[in-house]
Amino acid sequence: VVIGAGNPSANITITPVDDAAVEGNETVMTTVTSGTAGLPLYLTCSDGFLFIRASK
Repeated sequence: VVIGAGNPSANITITPVDDAAVEGNETVMTTVTSGTAGLPLYLTCSDGFLFIRASK
C-alpha cells in the first residue's frame, strides 16, 4: 500500500484462506513500523503465516 504525502492512513484488504480446521472467530492484528527513503515496511504476525509486504 502506498500512503501518499498528506494522507494520514491507507486501507489494506485481508483475505482469509479456508482450510479444513474447525476454528472459532479469529482476529487479524497488524503493526506497521515507520520507514524512510522508500525502504519497505512490513506487517508483523504473532501466531501464524503472513505473506504481505507493504512499501512506503
